Amino acid sequence: MRLDGLVALEEQQRLDRPVAGRITFQRRRKVDASVLADIEFARGRPAEAERLHRYVLAARRRILPTKHPLIVVSVSNVADVLAQSGRLAEAEPLFREALAVRRHTLDPDHPDVAASVNNLASALHDLGRLAEAEPLYREALAMDRRRSGS
Repeated sequence: MRLDGLVALEEQQRLDRPVAGRITFQRRRKVDASVLADIEFARGRPAEAERLHRYVLAARRRILPTKHPLIVVSVSNVADVLAQSGRLAEAEPLFREALAVRRHTLDPDHPDVAASVNNLASALHDLGRLAEAEPLYREALAMDRRRSGS
């Protein structure tokens, strides 16, 4: 897959939004790049995974509204790769960004909000900032309990 083709498709989509086939194809290509990034990470190539996830994030930021859910997914993907690569200080602001947007756009107990709370808590925990991590872990647990009815 050629990633420069994705940029051309995104530009075409921006100009030709009403053409449904292009939009569907466009989304499929972005998903493929994210999946490819996940494969690269699983193969032990975190730098390539990060590059691909950042590429998708940049493309989405160019064509989608600021708080679009796909942008948040891409922000989280970049943060995940950074965190799993031990670059927690770089991942933290991205985890915070994803959480802030999800809190603003989703219901308070939405599973994606809970996941973002937990992701930030984990990063803070791994950074040794336990006093900041603990209330977030407690919040994520409370959200999960409310959702499950226990």
